[in-house]
Amino acid sequence: MDEKPEDMNNGPSVTISSDTLFHFTEDFDTVISILKEGFRPHYSLEDLGLYLTSIVSKENIFGRAFPMVCFCDIPLSQIRDHMKKYGHYGIGLSKAWGISKKVSPVIYTHRKSVITDIILQIRKDNQGDMGGTKVGNNDKNRTFLHMLSFIKPYNGVLHKGGDKWENVCFYNEREWRFVPPPTDNLDDFMITQERYSDPSFMDGQNRALGERMRLCFNPPDIKYIIVRHHVQVIQMIEKLEQIGRHYNSDDKRWISSTVIAAEQIEEDF
Repeated sequence: MDEKPEDMNNGPSVTISSDTLFHFTEDFDTVISILKEGFRPHYSLEDLGLYLTSIVSKENIFGRAFPMVCFCDIPLSQIRDHMKKYGHYGIGLSKAWGISKKVSPVIYTHRKSVITDIILQIRKDNQGDMGGTKVGNNDKNRTFLHMLSFIKPYNGVLHKGGDKWENVCFYNEREWRFVPPPTDNLDDFMITQERYSDPSFMDGQNRALGERMRLCFNPPDIKYIIVRHHVQVIQMIEKLEQIGRHYNSDDKRWISSTVIAAEQIEEDF
């Protein structure tokens, strides 16, 4: 008699993905802001050296910033290292919600990947100056850049705040992204590293982006609210009571039931 699949399993199954998409931050108040207003996309600098030149610059001058909201598809039992890099505060939303909002997994690639060859061929066919400070403002380039905003190197260097991690395997992050469609002005969709390095310029860009675009959700979409310390669980619940018009009493009870401390995750998962 043939064995059933479950009979062949000699131990507990290991989940390598989650039904939850997590967004992490380093700040308690940012979670409150997300609960009040939804996600505000921000520009994120990405290494596009593989696609903008045949020689990858050590100075990463081929970085480009795209507007996005980032999530990870990692079970809580495997989330410790991710929180160390991206923050111990966050919100987890159902993957079904993410799919309904066109949040998509990124495509990981490397120098010898067929995907890299395909992207370079598309760039050549477009005949756009993707390595310059200006990009041809046409439908082909809009489509190409929107695709490029979902490409991530398999591994590389991570700069986060004042910290730097060498040879990070980005593939382990199982990243999903929401990237709003390009506007008519492609110079506002893909920002050069030089302009990204200007804090005053980027403050204005991020503020304008947040005013015209939000990624929203409903209370039933929330699966977890994560705070760093045990004592902050009560603080978060108290903040939820103060939100007022944003949620009714049933919404607040539901969201309050999802609050968990990163300390508890590190201890118990």
